[in-house]
Amino acid sequence: MSTMNVREARRITRVGEMRAFALCVKHSRFSVITLFVGLALLLSDQGRDLLIAYAEDGKTARLALAAAIWAFSTWFWCRILLDIDYDDKPDCVPCFNRWRSWMPRILGTLAFAAVALSAFQEDLWELFWWTVGGLVVFLAFFAKRRDLSERLSARLKRSPRERMSSLAPMFAVRRIAEEAKPPYATLWDALYRSERSRFPGLVALAMVITFALLCVLAFVNPVGIGKSGAMILFFA
Repeated sequence: MSTMNVREARRITRVGEMRAFALCVKHSRFSVITLFVGLALLLSDQGRDLLIAYAEDGKTARLALAAAIWAFSTWFWCRILLDIDYDDKPDCVPCFNRWRSWMPRILGTLAFAAVALSAFQEDLWELFWWTVGGLVVFLAFFAKRRDLSERLSARLKRSPRERMSSLAPMFAVRRIAEEAKPPYATLWDALYRSERSRFPGLVALAMVITFALLCVLAFVNPVGIGKSGAMILFFA
C-alpha cells in the first residue's frame, strides 16, 4: 500500500471516529447536558457556598453519596440511550460501538471529577478524598463488572430454585461487539422489554419517583429539605 493510500486510510479512520463520537454525544445529550449543568452549578459561587455550608455542617458523607448517585444516574441514562437504534446510522460501526461502550463510563467519571474539582478549589479536603475514593470504586467496579456479573449470572442459572434462576438475566451484561447494532427500537423497549427482565425500567421508575418527591418536598418545605441535606440529591 502506498504512502498516500495509508494517509487516506488514516484520515478516513479519524473522520469515522469523530463522527461516531459526535453521534454518541447527540444520542446521549440528556446525560451530557445534565452533566454540564451540574458542573456549572458546582463551579458557580452559589454552588461553592452550598458545598461549604454542607461540609461545615458535617454532611460531607451525604455530599459524597450525592456525587455517587449523580454519577450512577449519568452512566445509567447514557447507557440506556445508546442502546436505542436510531435512524441516523454511523459511518464506522466499530468506532461507534467503542464510543457506545466508553461514553457512559466517561460521563460517570466526569460527574465524580466535577465534585472533586469544586471541593479541591474550596480546600474541602474531606469531601475531596471521599469523592476520589468513590471515583476509584466506580472505575474498579466497571473494570470488573462484566466478569463479576457473568459469574453471578452463571451461578444463579445453576440454582435449583426457580425464583433464583429467573434472576440470572437481570445480572447478565451484554458485551458490545464491533459490528453489533443497538438492540432496542425505542426507549420503552430498552427499559421494559430488555433481555434483563424489567430491571432497567424499575431503576428508571425509582429515579423518576424520587425526583418527583424531592420536587414536592422542596415546594412544600424548602427550608426543611435544605437543612436535611436532601436537596443535594437533585444532582441525580
